[in-house]
Amino acid sequence: MQETIQEVIHFKEWTIRPPEPRDWERIAEIANLDSDETVTGAELRRRYERFPTEGNRYYEVVEDRSEYVIGCCRAIHRPGMAEGCFYCQIQIDPQVRNHGIGAFLHDRVDKFFESVNAKTITFFVRETCEISMAFASKRGYVQDRVLAESKLDLTKFDSSSFAQKIESTMKNGLEIVGMSELEDKEETWRMIHKLLCDSDDAPDIELWGHPTYQDFYENTRNALWYVPEGLFVARWNGEFVGFHAAGPLPDCDGWTTDYTGVIPSFRRNGIALALKVEGANVARNAGAKWIMTHNDSSNEGMLSINIALGFKMQPGFAQMRKNFGRV
Repeated sequence: MQETIQEVIHFKEWTIRPPEPRDWERIAEIANLDSDETVTGAELRRRYERFPTEGNRYYEVVEDRSEYVIGCCRAIHRPGMAEGCFYCQIQIDPQVRNHGIGAFLHDRVDKFFESVNAKTITFFVRETCEISMAFASKRGYVQDRVLAESKLDLTKFDSSSFAQKIESTMKNGLEIVGMSELEDKEETWRMIHKLLCDSDDAPDIELWGHPTYQDFYENTRNALWYVPEGLFVARWNGEFVGFHAAGPLPDCDGWTTDYTGVIPSFRRNGIALALKVEGANVARNAGAKWIMTHNDSSNEGMLSINIALGFKMQPGFAQMRKNFGRV
């Protein structure tokens, strides 16, 4: 793994340094201030410690004089992403914003981008957060699209209204197969990884790329949200053509959808609808009161399915992007 090793430095009354094991719960608190998709410190630590060796990463935190973490900065290039493509995130506790901390971190990570000849940087900020939008725009980031967020109230969800359509899809050849039948083994996970690669055709997939098998397995099977009943695949007349993965969020009564996808040549057969209905039923039967999902704002097909199911749009994340024009 390529990683820029940051030395401990001081900026005004703050210390900037690499993350330590004691930091992760606090980093999670800051991250959760900006997202409904809550994450635990244990999950963030797992992602950090198991970051793929083929990747490239820059990560540091900011603490005040009492050694209390007030912000963090990370830039990540995962294997499979286009050369020179990075995801970047700077998060500062709202109570200490407008003191120059974010700007200082951005200047530091910008030097890192120059050192690795970065070409395209993507920044996600809440589209309703004017401060964050202005911060990114001032530094050359331009909004491309939106990562749309939506929630389904499972206490009001009536899957019976979709029963006739799903039954018709089943008669045409659809089977929904759970992990209990597939078995938790490498052969199964490699098949699901292939489904991901074959079905994920997002508009900017040429930048994000597809994860390696090991990276996919680590962040699906070993993710803290994973539960076997939340993952199942679609089989169409004997051929595996899509899958759905969802699981519980920590410390709340909601679930998150990690992925729903169908191979392009099998779309418009009602497969994605059947997968999402099954996912909603599984989450509700497990005690969830709601389930959330994120979709690219240009993915009209999946967004229309979500609307038909009763998902309600929430404030999403603006996809801010900067191209350096380096060769």
